[in-house]
Amino acid sequence: MKTRLALATLILLGFAGAVYVGMFSQRDISISPAEHLPAPQAGTLLSAQRTLALPHLALRALLASIDLPVQVFTESGFTTYRMTYLSTGVDGSLVPLSALVAVPHRDQIAGAVAYFHGTVTQRTNAPSQPGLGEGLLVAAAVSGAGFVMVAPDYIGLGESEALHPYLHLASTVSTSLDALLASRTLLARLGMPWPPALYLTGASQGGHATLAVQHALQQASGVVGGQHFNVAGSAPIVAPLYLREISFPQAMRGLTDAHVFYLAYLSTAYAQIYQQPLGSLLNPHFAAQLPKLFDGSREIGEIMDALPDAPQALFTPAFLNAFEQGGDHWFLQALQDNSIPLFVPQAPVQFFIGEADVDVLPMESERMAAWMAAAGAAAGAAARTEVQVRSVGPYSHNQAAIRGLPLALSWFRELSASYVQRSTE
Repeated sequence: MKTRLALATLILLGFAGAVYVGMFSQRDISISPAEHLPAPQAGTLLSAQRTLALPHLALRALLASIDLPVQVFTESGFTTYRMTYLSTGVDGSLVPLSALVAVPHRDQIAGAVAYFHGTVTQRTNAPSQPGLGEGLLVAAAVSGAGFVMVAPDYIGLGESEALHPYLHLASTVSTSLDALLASRTLLARLGMPWPPALYLTGASQGGHATLAVQHALQQASGVVGGQHFNVAGSAPIVAPLYLREISFPQAMRGLTDAHVFYLAYLSTAYAQIYQQPLGSLLNPHFAAQLPKLFDGSREIGEIMDALPDAPQALFTPAFLNAFEQGGDHWFLQALQDNSIPLFVPQAPVQFFIGEADVDVLPMESERMAAWMAAAGAAAGAAARTEVQVRSVGPYSHNQAAIRGLPLALSWFRELSASYVQRSTE
């Protein structure tokens, strides 16, 4: 299977490059790293290199060569760019980050989609990195459907060498908003206007990011760096939302191999973010080993092999006592601080869940959707907007994540058609 995919990819990419020269050369740009910036600030575009151009025919052939569990709708080819930009690090300093931007080969753009990727540990697996990975496949689905796609790599992934601040609310938001601002500059350099409607989606960690960014944009009235971004819809997929109340207790049950992995990733990230010794949370062996495991060079499987079977084996007796007795601990407070804030969305939201998902329980989305709907109704007609929970079927976490994105994009196309109709009336 992997050999067939690799061969198909090589053939298609070669074909794509040849066709690109004749059809899309006006979009072939290269922005050199910015030098002598008068006032470097978050959201500044540093560089952009075209990495791939795929005509629609080649895109369809590529998708046909992959055994996808769901049908992916496409209507155009696309071009991808690896973009670097400035954002704000956990310590408040300016840091260079990377993102993938994909632009469809069509005059009428359906909108822009900010796509937030799920959990990865290896820098080379981030969306902007080369290969037949998440970035290319999601770009095929998103930009193949007529949307500009912006997919930030996050701090510590892609071109960044810092420790990834896993499920950290503030840095997720700043990284993502700055990527949107920089991608707007990139489109302007390409001679393209920014689409009037922005849609947000992502699965698992990306679902957490989806609602975090929607909340932040709503608080800012859609304005980032003096530019307006109009959120027209968001689709969190199998998203952890209540980290302290639901996600963490569920992970402590250890029902899947992934649970102890999530806990190890969170522990390592939060200890550095909140400047707490890992030894105040983890047993000595894991406190010494985890920073090496989460250094950005290792795949998830390698890390999981070094972890215990039972989540409780990670933690100190003192922490376990605080958790079980409802006591105070900096890690428990960090989980609460990085849960998604409750807010009444001004743009429609569709939560996608897998009924057999035990990694991230469907009740997380169901509870949030119920609260949003009730709070919106209580606030009156002006605050009421569409909030739904949609099941993709009796699927596990990863299976549901794969099936959720095409459904989200189908809904975005419906919203886009409605948006265009309203704007022309």
